[in-house]
Amino acid sequence: MRQFFSERIPSQGSEHSYRVVRADRSVRWVLDRTFPVYEHTGGFRRVVGIVRDVTEAKELEKELLSISEREQRRIGQDLHDDLCQQLAGIEFLSKALQQQLDGQPQALKAEEIARLIRSAIGYTRQLARGLSPMELEPEALMRGLRALAARTSEVFNVHCEFECPANVLVQDPSVSTHLYRIAQEALTNSIKHGQATRIKIVLSAGPEGAQLCINDNGKGLPGEGLGSSGMGLRIMRYRADMIGGSLTFGVNRPSGATVQCAFPLTA
Repeated sequence: MRQFFSERIPSQGSEHSYRVVRADRSVRWVLDRTFPVYEHTGGFRRVVGIVRDVTEAKELEKELLSISEREQRRIGQDLHDDLCQQLAGIEFLSKALQQQLDGQPQALKAEEIARLIRSAIGYTRQLARGLSPMELEPEALMRGLRALAARTSEVFNVHCEFECPANVLVQDPSVSTHLYRIAQEALTNSIKHGQATRIKIVLSAGPEGAQLCINDNGKGLPGEGLGSSGMGLRIMRYRADMIGGSLTFGVNRPSGATVQCAFPLTA
């Protein structure tokens, strides 16, 4: 809110969602719609706001997102534990068939089948890691982001690196998952929309909390990208809200964009 009031208030108004802590320590979510009011001469006069309690809607959104994460984790485990095992069995049979056909033209076909299945196993394991990336340890976020950078470089043929000057330990696995998904969505936007060739993921901690920052050298954000019209951007903002953080977007010079999520570190 300090950032909002330090800038020029849009003539069409604005909308913000944030938490309010009551005197009894209970937490409520509110939706704050703000409109500027002008004099008849055109000069700015005051700001009018309408605040509505949206706690129940926020709790429902949180539960839906939690269900989605659990379902993705289940699918990832099924891919790793079930499908990969079945593919490994088929690869073993293909190798056995290749040995039986040794010296015959069909042996090359059996070898090619085994190679393709081995490649499918590797891709399936990558999918499984993407669907269920977080572990329970405080170091899980650092490991997950490092693996995400390496996988992005390999799959999309871009230079993606992870930088963490000092250990950032996140105790809550759900916080780690939200931050990982924010980074994942930011990387997708950088490659798909920004057409970036170099991306850096930076995780750092300071006296007032920690920051996750994704920088790229792409085309930058379109005008509407700074708002919240896109579904991906709305989900990123919502994830930042859920962990008590804030999400900001910036444009780099001479090219590129920055997505930054500041969040608190709690023991």
